Amino acid sequence: MKTLQLNLIINLLFLPSSFQAQTYGNEWIDYSQTYYHFNIFNNGIYQLDYATLDSAGVPLNTFQSENIQIFGKERELPIHIEDGGDNSIDPGDYILFYAERNDGWLDSTIYIDSSTIGNPAYSLYNDTLTYFFTWNSSTNNHRYTVETDINFSNYSSITNFITCKKEIYATQEYYDGTKDGDASISFYTAGEGWGSSKQNGAGGGHTTTLNFSTPFPYVGNGAPLVHFTGLSISASNAPNGGDNHFKKGFGKIYLMR
Repeated sequence: MKTLQLNLIINLLFLPSSFQAQTYGNEWIDYSQTYYHFNIFNNGIYQLDYATLDSAGVPLNTFQSENIQIFGKERELPIHIEDGGDNSIDPGDYILFYAERNDGWLDSTIYIDSSTIGNPAYSLYNDTLTYFFTWNSSTNNHRYTVETDINFSNYSSITNFITCKKEIYATQEYYDGTKDGDASISFYTAGEGWGSSKQNGAGGGHTTTLNFSTPFPYVGNGAPLVHFTGLSISASNAPNGGDNHFKKGFGKIYLMR
């Protein structure tokens, strides 16, 4: 669990648009509310405590715990608040929530085909994502439900469940996507994005080994399938230009075991 620091108050994020036919990603903003922002660059469970909020100048005595909201990736996040049951944020109280770093979730929208982003796990621009703390007058904001039932005999047991997702992604080199000689097309095309260093595929090809850590796997009867997705890109660098080696392309590998 990570502790956060709020940095800045934001009263107006974007100017309201008079054009209603499109969505711009800022529709979640209520311009009557005040927003404080903070940055996330690792996935995990985060804590915002009274001391952090108070030092950032949040007027904690002007609203109640039930009014608090946190936004990220253009949506409201579910949160859990420990406030001693008095519905106010006081010394020792805190907010818990899960947040994710920036990846290719928004970058994909600028590609001709969003499914062909070169590295969906890594942003073209920045691994840091901005989240927002705010409050309203509602008593029905997004919250986690705390399960207090400990009578386990009332429930049927299961043999297994999926507990984690593992990712390996490369960021050593930027690939330009479709090119004509040394010139890159101005659009974002298949395979463009961050990847590993170049490998020579000529003369029999090249083999890459990926090692995934999978602690405590269940391998007994009824064990669930593991879903593996791989993505690779390739291009020709023939000295006379063009696609002479016919190695330009984009591909995904799917494996169920």
